[in-house]
Amino acid sequence: MTMSDAELERATLPVLLASWARIVDVVARGDMSPDEFQRDVRVRHEIAKRIRSRPATAETRELLAELDGWMREATEPTSACALGAEQAEREGWTPSLQWYYWIGLRNA
Repeated sequence: MTMSDAELERATLPVLLASWARIVDVVARGDMSPDEFQRDVRVRHEIAKRIRSRPATAETRELLAELDGWMREATEPTSACALGAEQAEREGWTPSLQWYYWIGLRNA
C-alpha cells in the first residue's frame, strides 16, 4: 500500500482519497504494522497539501472528514510527531493541523 514519493506526487486527489480509504480500513481491522503506518500516513499529508493548493468539493471534504473520523477512532493520540520533533519543527507542523502525524496504532 505504501506509495513512493514520486507516486505520491503524481497521484490525483481521487487516487489519494482511495488510498487513504484503504489505509483507514486496514488500520481499523488492526492489520497494519507500525512501520507501514508511519509510511502510509504520508498519503494523508499529501491530501492536505492538495486541498490547500486547490479547493475541494463539498463531497470530497465530507468524505475526507468521514475517513478522518474513522482513523481517529481506530488510533490513539501520541505526544510526539511520528516523523520526529526536528522534522515537525522544520516543516512547521502542529498536532492540531497535521494531526495524522500525532496518532499511533492501538496496541502497537
